[in-house]
Amino acid sequence: MAHFRFVHAADLHLDSPFRGLGSRSKMPDEIYQRIKQSTFRAFDHLIKLCIEERADFLVIAGDVFDLRDRSLRAQTYFQKGLKRLAQEGIQVYVIHGNHDPEDGGKASLSWPDNTTFFSSQAVESAAFVKNGEEAARIYGRSYPTAQFTERIIDQYIREPDVPFAIALLHTNLDGDPDHDNYAPCSRSELLEKDFDYWALGHIHQRAVIHEKEPAIVYAGNIQGRSIKETGARGCYVVDVRNGDIISLTFRETDDVRWYHEQVDVSGMDRIQQVFDRIQELFQDISDKSSGRPSIIRLELVGVTSVHQQLFPVDDFMEGLEPYIEEFFAQENWVWPESIRIRTRPAVSREELLASHGFVGDFLRMVDEIRQNPDERTLIKEEILKDLYRHRDGKKHLSLPTDDELDEWLGEVENMAVRLFYRNEEETS
Repeated sequence: MAHFRFVHAADLHLDSPFRGLGSRSKMPDEIYQRIKQSTFRAFDHLIKLCIEERADFLVIAGDVFDLRDRSLRAQTYFQKGLKRLAQEGIQVYVIHGNHDPEDGGKASLSWPDNTTFFSSQAVESAAFVKNGEEAARIYGRSYPTAQFTERIIDQYIREPDVPFAIALLHTNLDGDPDHDNYAPCSRSELLEKDFDYWALGHIHQRAVIHEKEPAIVYAGNIQGRSIKETGARGCYVVDVRNGDIISLTFRETDDVRWYHEQVDVSGMDRIQQVFDRIQELFQDISDKSSGRPSIIRLELVGVTSVHQQLFPVDDFMEGLEPYIEEFFAQENWVWPESIRIRTRPAVSREELLASHGFVGDFLRMVDEIRQNPDERTLIKEEILKDLYRHRDGKKHLSLPTDDELDEWLGEVENMAVRLFYRNEEETS
């Protein structure tokens, strides 16, 4: 039985608009353009990886494009990459997901013969042949529409005498509440099916759900697209010999990497110490990003006597700029997307709670809200209802989770302490 190698990728999201980058005016144009091009450059890295690894074929488990009405540039760029693989004799098998369903707008392009696009009407199969013999069979189904919640798992049926069976499925496995429940199925259902490898898409965080017999793998996306998608992004290279998976290796493809980091400034009594610590963090990130640029969201935490000097945040960011500029001269630059100040003045929360002034009363009220389910519900469903039920905004916003509400309460608490607390030296 033949030895073969394939690459499993998903969620390319070519031409993603990268919303939520904050104030465009404060971002250097070279950084903005690099971010804007990052999904295309990550796709280039994927194509290069397939060629360098001498892969026999590439499987893509949905969401090649970011929009239902795919941009023409994204389509022709994808076409160009497939042609490069065709020149190397590398086959490609593709399903479409909720972002690029079959009923979306698309150009009438000619696709190279090395590429198989699976139907949106039913699960199909395609044979991969090496040295004159079938080495594997790939199964898949594309989404007909964006809101595709049909259970199609029962349509995946391994045919007789298939040497190695690979299933492409764009799905929310086990109904993860953080993701839309498209083409739902369960881990137990996949384990019961007679397949060797489940190539999953839709969840952007890579994960080996089950290592083999069968392997169940989320490749994640090839490029992080926001501060919610931190760390390395890429694909899996899979080696198969005599019908067995002998290696499953994650490989990085991202062009720009996202980080969300905390800096503990506890005990610092000079603003210079804060700047120095941030500069050290930037250098650490630059060193571990394997030559690629990075976007970072910073959170300053801890109890410090320089708490008041960290505000206003815009002034602090301006003071930090000279320390950042040296990173712009190198390819693996680091750019602070934003800085959140969550430090506290050098006084304990217990002391503030025990005080009889405004700050103490306010903190006690926040604690009561934290501990009272009725109060939490009142805030989420009544006080915020005008925002979350606005006719234009409601389709983009959902009610805050308990964790998000706790985060907001913490920010409000910090703001109250910052604005209204003064230590004895300041008030004397």
